[in-house]
Amino acid sequence: MFTGIIESTGIVKSFSKNKSVYKLVVDVKKKLDSVKLGDSISTNGACLTVVKIQKNVLTFDIMKKT
Repeated sequence: MFTGIIESTGIVKSFSKNKSVYKLVVDVKKKLDSVKLGDSISTNGACLTVVKIQKNVLTFDIMKKT
């Protein structure tokens, strides 16, 4: 059960597959100044690791086990 504080919501910009890894790109409504590469972000109930940050856009890699 997620017990954190929701800081922002976002819109999925893209979802793609490259071999066995999926890439999820989310445009967040509010710039999250404290977010850095490697941070774990709860995304629709699943904790995902940030692999790329561009302004308000966060990218996550997702594997089958996720």
